[in-house]
Amino acid sequence: MIRSTYSQLMLLPEIENLVKSFAVFSERVFIADNYSKETTINNIIVQLLLLNHYILPDDLTTGRLMEKIDRETLAAAKYAALEMLKKQ
Repeated sequence: MIRSTYSQLMLLPEIENLVKSFAVFSERVFIADNYSKETTINNIIVQLLLLNHYILPDDLTTGRLMEKIDRETLAAAKYAALEMLKKQ
């Protein structure tokens, strides 16, 4: 099985459009203070996925996130989250 790295996924042609679809919601994302960088990034990613309707609140409680999100979408959300933190 071939596994794509985050860097490889960011080179895919459709990634730029996915990142833009997440960036639209940057003003609506809450960025919590006093958490580790990794926790903050994960929190932003979850918010972006919820705002873009990739996941539903019920998916959080049932643990079905990875069934609904492909790795390209997750990489784009992570990139958008990192960009938001840079601007903060």
